[in-house]
Amino acid sequence: FDALRPHLTTDAMAIVETSVQYAWPDFSSRALADVLGVNVKTLVKQCRASGLPSPGALLNWVRLMVVAYLLEAEGRALEHVASAFGLESASPLRNLMKRYTGLRSLEVRTGGGLKVVVEAFLRDDAFGRQEPRPRRDGASAGESMRWRIPDGGEEGR
Repeated sequence: FDALRPHLTTDAMAIVETSVQYAWPDFSSRALADVLGVNVKTLVKQCRASGLPSPGALLNWVRLMVVAYLLEAEGRALEHVASAFGLESASPLRNLMKRYTGLRSLEVRTGGGLKVVVEAFLRDDAFGRQEPRPRRDGASAGESMRWRIPDGGEEGR
């Protein structure tokens, strides 16, 4: 996920890194907000201010990045990756991959795995991307928001 670092703000990277720790399918945007110590509405605003997709879409992107990494690095079939995620079928991952990246799992594996999904995520028209909305006082909406970083409980800005 270091490939994202040059493209994202510190705030955005903190949200993404936390999302990576909780990439399993049943983890919700509400649970992510709880982990970060904010309410869902604040998390939505923070994602928008940071140029990230909505929290639900972000969690799906992170899941796809993990899937792409496993497809490429470990050479697993999508069915094995789905099983590792606790899914009974690979269909949800197939559908998610196609909807978010426009690619099939084989195309992701042979096209560069994680690199291909990260490139799709960074596109301006990426699935779930929101336009940042400036605050009325002209400051970034993210400048006044704080949240807990799970590792050690430090606050991030």
